[in-house]
Amino acid sequence: MVKASEADMMIRVEERDLNLSGTGQIAGGAYRFVKLEGISKVNGPMACEQMTVNGVATMNGSVAADRFELAGKLTVHGDLLIQAAKAEGQITIDGDFRGEAVSLNGMVKVKGNCELHEAALAGGFTILGSLLASRVDLKLSGRCQAKSIQAGMIEIRQLQESNWSKGLRFLIPALDPRAWVGQLIGEHILIEATQAQLVRGDRISIGKGCVIDRVEYRASLFIDPEAKVRERVKI
Repeated sequence: MVKASEADMMIRVEERDLNLSGTGQIAGGAYRFVKLEGISKVNGPMACEQMTVNGVATMNGSVAADRFELAGKLTVHGDLLIQAAKAEGQITIDGDFRGEAVSLNGMVKVKGNCELHEAALAGGFTILGSLLASRVDLKLSGRCQAKSIQAGMIEIRQLQESNWSKGLRFLIPALDPRAWVGQLIGEHILIEATQAQLVRGDRISIGKGCVIDRVEYRASLFIDPEAKVRERVKI
């Protein structure tokens, strides 16, 4: 069931729990608790109640977990399906990302769509598809982009930058704390440092640094003097 490719890898499987430390690869499967430490590769889909990754992990298959924790770097060649997640580091997902309560701090790239109940993201992200959620809370400290964001509550704020960070982002464009989104659609929307083609909602606040082609609002609209809105329409 378990294959080792490196002599310095240590694996223990007890009552369908998996603990791996060191460097190497294992086969996927169904487990209760999974803990990966070091440099790991999992070949095949994996399902578990709880997954903890400390280090660098590559998953050659989809991953399903009730609880997920990451400190390091995770690459998923498939879908990532989770209930609750807390992660710090870098995540790349070739497929879709689905979850309930998700808290991420770092850099995230999703090549498919994101369907999350509550999403709290701090750092930078790239979503080639759409982000669908009940609540989205984004703290920008890097470049962020998505085809569209749809949620009941959408809040996008720019984290306060130090003088060092301001100088560094001119050298590294990916550190530019701005969001580029095709469409933002929700009920309550509060955004800063965001460029979008369309923003549509009930109550909308357009903060400083925003460049918006068209705003469609139902109840209220606030536009900061340092924001630019080309067209506004009450619907």
